[in-house]
Amino acid sequence: MRGDDVKATMRGDDVKATMRGDDVKATMRGDDVKATMIANDMNAIMIGNDVKATMRGDDVKATMIGNEIKVTMIANDMNAIMIGNDVKATMRGNEMKATTICNDIKATMRGDDVKATMRGDDVKATMRGNEMKATTICNDINATMIGNDVKATMMCNEMKTTMICNDINATMIGNEMKATMIGNEMNGTTIGNTMKTTMI
Repeated sequence: MRGDDVKATMRGDDVKATMRGDDVKATMRGDDVKATMIANDMNAIMIGNDVKATMRGDDVKATMIGNEIKVTMIANDMNAIMIGNDVKATMRGNEMKATTICNDIKATMRGDDVKATMRGDDVKATMRGNEMKATTICNDINATMIGNDVKATMMCNEMKTTMICNDINATMIGNEMKATMIGNEMNGTTIGNTMKTTMI
């Protein structure tokens, strides 16, 4: 589909869509959803067992509910909500707002402004940007954060965190925490049973 205004509703077992235009609104439901979207304004809702999406544009709003989600987003403004068992997301842009609720989360985020909320059993996140605000609530967290301003709140059983930035404000509550922080200004609060912290 190519045009200025594209509105599509798709339901089926196997859905493959390529959309290019200024305004794209898509609703997809099916077992296998593969979508490639290149547009200025995108509003997408995807519900299925296997969702693979590639989105490029200025304004992206996506809601994804499925068992396995693989998303690549390159845009200036992103607002994404992902609910599923397995989520693999790669996001690059100026402003990113992501909410992920699932069992297995693997996220790579690069941009100027990153706001992420993650809830799940296994979270592996790599974040690089100027300003990052992350809230993670899960059992196992493996996070690497590199940026100028990092504000992180983590609540879980096991946390392994490496932070390299100028300004760090971190609150960690969990049973086992291993944290390495390298930066100019650090404000950390850790509450847990076993804590190993290295601050430089």
